[in-house]
This record gives sequence, C-alpha cells and structure tokens, in this order.
Amino acid sequence: MRSWSLGIVAALLLADPALADPGSIRAAANSALTEAASGKPANGASLSLDEHFTTNALDSDLEFSDFYTELRGSITRVLDIDGGYLRFAAEGRASRYDRISIEDDRSLLLLAEAYRKFGGRYELRGTFAWRTASIGDDFRIADLAIGTRTDSDLFSGALQFGADLGSGAGFILTLSDTVERYGKARFQQDLIEAARIEPDRNRLQFSGGLEKKLGRQQFGLSASAETTEVQRLGEPPVGRSFSEFTLRGLAQLVSKDGTRLDLSLGAALLDEAHGGYSRIRPIYRVQLTKDLKAGLTLRGSLDGRYETIDTDDVLASYVRRIELEARYQCTPELALGTGFFRENKENLLLGNAERSKGVYFEIGYDPSKHIALVARVDLRRTRYTVFNARKTVLDTYVGMQTGL
Repeated sequence: MRSWSLGIVAALLLADPALADPGSIRAAANSALTEAASGKPANGASLSLDEHFTTNALDSDLEFSDFYTELRGSITRVLDIDGGYLRFAAEGRASRYDRISIEDDRSLLLLAEAYRKFGGRYELRGTFAWRTASIGDDFRIADLAIGTRTDSDLFSGALQFGADLGSGAGFILTLSDTVERYGKARFQQDLIEAARIEPDRNRLQFSGGLEKKLGRQQFGLSASAETTEVQRLGEPPVGRSFSEFTLRGLAQLVSKDGTRLDLSLGAALLDEAHGGYSRIRPIYRVQLTKDLKAGLTLRGSLDGRYETIDTDDVLASYVRRIELEARYQCTPELALGTGFFRENKENLLLGNAERSKGVYFEIGYDPSKHIALVARVDLRRTRYTVFNARKTVLDTYVGMQTGL
C-alpha cells in the first residue's frame, strides 16, 4: 500500500514555470507554503550572491541601465517528533542598485510547520508564514518617475488533511488563508505626501483533490474555491474583490524510457463581487520532458490560466504561455541551458494585452558539493497593445550559491 504525501496535489498544480517572471511578495510567500508541503524537509542553510546588469532598472518603457546586487540566505531546522516533525525556517532577501536606489528591496520570511501521521493512513499538516518587506518602486507621472517605498506584512496559514485510501489512491483537503497588510507609500524626497496606493487583501481558499496511481501513471481530479476580499481604495478603486472556482483533471504519464507528460485540464469561473466581470474560461497545463542521450534534456510546456496575484489589472489577467527549454549536462560539474518563452497576458478590465517574448542562456558550474556558480543572460520584450508602449529588458548576472 502506497503512503501518499500531503503535498502531492499542490506540487502538481502549483509548480512554477522555469522561465516565470519574478512574482510579487504575495506569490513568494505562497510559494514557500507550497514547498513546505512537498515532503519531509531536511536541516540546511544556504547563501547566494548575484551581481546583475540590467538595461531597464525600472522595468518600464522608461529605460535606465544599472548594476544591482542580490543577496539571499535561508536556514531550516527540523525537529523529529512521534509520527512526524516540526520545521522552522527563515529566508532573507535584499537587492541594492548602484544608481537607481528607489528600486532597492528587502524582505524576511519566517515559516513554521508541524506534520503528523496517525493511524497508518492519515496525515495532518499545519503551516504558518509571516513575510515582512520593504518594496521600492516608481510612481509615473507622464515621463517622470518618482520613487516610492512601501512596507508590507503578509500572514499566511494552511491546514492540510490527507488520507491513503488504499490501492494506490490518495485524498487531500486544504484550507488556507492569506492576509496582506500594506502601509502608506513614502515618496522620493517627500515630493508627494505619503499615501495608501496598495489595498489590503484577505485570500481564503479551500481545495480538495483525489488521485490514483496505476503503475508509473497517475490520474486525478481536483477542485478549489477562493474568495479574495480587497479593501476599497481610490475612485475608481485600484482593486476589486472576487471569487474563483476551479475544477480540473490531472494526469502524469511516464514511458519506459523516462519521457514524462504532465497534463492538467479544466475550467475556472472568475466572479467579480457585486456584479461586473463573471466568466468561465479554460485552464490547462501541458508539459513534456524528454531525456536524450549524452546528457541532453528537452522540456516544453503550454499554460492557460487566470492570474490574480502578479497582474497590473484591478481584477485579474488571463495568461497564455508557451515555453521551450534545452539543458545539456556536459560533465558532472558543468551544465549549459537555453530557453524561449512567449506569453500573452490579457488584462480583464483594463482591456490591455501584454504580449511578451524572451530568451535566456545559462552556464552552471559546481566546483564542489556545496558551491554552485552560474552565469545567465535574459532578454525580454513586451508590447502593451492599448497603451501603445514597448519595453525591452536585458538582464545579465553572475552568481554564487553555497549550501550546507
């Protein structure tokens, strides 16, 4: 009889694309909760330092080049208990620009997790995370960019229950809540009086999943319901409350030679509170991974979904994205990678579409078990249809990561 991990549904549904653009602080904290549900963690610590050069520090149609440094560190401590474990983790991040200091960011994430298996077939997991951040950004007035700084706190908790139903079947229920609190934005050199520009939010979600394993293959069904309450701020408001309901089927197919096909197909209803936008749209993800001889791995994916976190729309966006990647393991220490993506992000209420495409090249070298070196070049171009604006971002960096 197979014992099912509580994170199996979350891992299949929420895996991030390798070429995904950096998300918001909300996405980062939610990602931490997902990672916590993917199996028993281990004690460890890591530290990484990256030195970047970008041609577009503001990430907008106003292009200013700059160098910036990113520092990240994390530590995890796991304590064994009867039938489970306790996990405590911390992660800190900071970025510093040489000239355009208004884009400097700092954040700290603290996470606690408790896991217990009982009765031989049941699992229970509770997770709590707190993320505090100071985010630098710019406020546009025509061609003038005024720096802003906003402090934020995010509290996120999740409770998961899983059951082994026997004969290779597993069941999982998840209840989670995320509360976001934002302070007043402080403007560069006090040119404008401090003001609220980001509304507080409360995201409550319930989901359930059923999966069945047949040999190397897995099949499943999942459903979720989420309600997001957004503080009314501004006129017209800068954010809208909504509910989202999803239903999807899952399949993971593995051939004898190791080729893997991950399929997710379903539908999502996004319903704006108090009337307005309400529409059912398809949600899907298809990913094919193929290992060839001589250390070459190919991966391709196709996605379609509502995006309610990393969006410039007051409600949400609908995103369609395709990715192609190739990775070549030259030696046990040296690897080369390249990839391409194309994305269309439809802003639902603004009526604008962000059409992006990009490519990356990467070299990774691991001189020892605990040290990894990487050099990477990313090129991304975006066109905004309604605003008739374009932006190009070239980001290059060299970095080092150490782990214990």
